[in-house]
Amino acid sequence: MTSRAQKKAAGKPKWSLSVLEFGDLQVSCADVHRLQNGSIDLKKYFELAESEETIRSGKVATARFVVHRDLLYRIYQVPNKTDITRLVVPNELTNELC
Repeated sequence: MTSRAQKKAAGKPKWSLSVLEFGDLQVSCADVHRLQNGSIDLKKYFELAESEETIRSGKVATARFVVHRDLLYRIYQVPNKTDITRLVVPNELTNELC
């Protein structure tokens, strides 16, 4: 049995995931850890991770921060959807990426 959406999508090509390439940028986990801990801008997010507090992000979504293997991550949560986990990038690296 197939749904109407499956029938409609059957003739279309699959969507491909686009991945950005950053050329010669070489950063180890230890470098990211050092930059995250040295960033004044990320201090409040480390405090949120330590307190395990959840904050609102938009109308229905929430975000929380966790430290896993010495790296800071943001977990974006929308009700009834899969959580999205992203590495928090320090400003020093953001400038190199953009």
